[in-house]
Amino acid sequence: MPALPADLLLSQSALADFAECPLRFRYRYLDGVRLPEATAPEVRTRVERGRAFHLLAHRHFAGLEPVVPPGVPHAAELAEWVRALHRFCSPRPDRTYLPEFELGLRAPDLPLAARYDLLVLEPDGRRTIYDWKTSPLPPSGRLAASLQTRVYRLVLALAGPPYAPAAPEDIRMVYWYPGDPDQPAVLSYSAELLAEDAAVVGELVRRLRDTPAAAMAATDDDSVCRHCTYRPLCFGAAREEVAEEEEASEILATFSWDDLPEVNP
Repeated sequence: MPALPADLLLSQSALADFAECPLRFRYRYLDGVRLPEATAPEVRTRVERGRAFHLLAHRHFAGLEPVVPPGVPHAAELAEWVRALHRFCSPRPDRTYLPEFELGLRAPDLPLAARYDLLVLEPDGRRTIYDWKTSPLPPSGRLAASLQTRVYRLVLALAGPPYAPAAPEDIRMVYWYPGDPDQPAVLSYSAELLAEDAAVVGELVRRLRDTPAAAMAATDDDSVCRHCTYRPLCFGAAREEVAEEEEASEILATFSWDDLPEVNP
């Protein structure tokens, strides 16, 4: 029996969970197990700082004043990050800015959902995906091969009008870390990369759909287990806490079609 109903949408975080540890995917998305988040003070502070910055960035591009509330942790740093964001990407009147924008792709072999920190529609037809990172960026090669990059660009490229451009070459994805504002990672796109992304993501979706929940086994990679939220369920030992990047789409997307712009390639 397949683990998933055929009409569910999958986020990049859900796919990454399955790729790293099928049992973690089962705990989180099929069994609905929720364990307490990180409790180490320094970890919680960094996670909250990341969430606060994403909220401020949302306000910036929604036309609201991105004011840092007094008393929040790292208020001075957040204020500097907001100023850096304004210098890096200040809204222009000839472009459409869609912060925290969600797209769902209803395709038979690619049931995907993406939530963009910012999607910009440019007047010449180009599209730019922005993703804010609140920890230093990994190498561009690692970013290019990540499921986040593959899923985000793929969903946009296949979305159709008014969101998708005429050609994949008109899509670019920009990762930006406010702590190093002059060094964004800019990833271009092409028809060849689109085909590669569709193949890689499509194969992962097929494997997930074909795996019964009972067959979703734990990974044997201890480096994955060491920091996993569900380590106590598997080994009875607490995880080693690390400050992980807060992802906006860290859920299995079970959105109603009324909640998402519907695309049907």
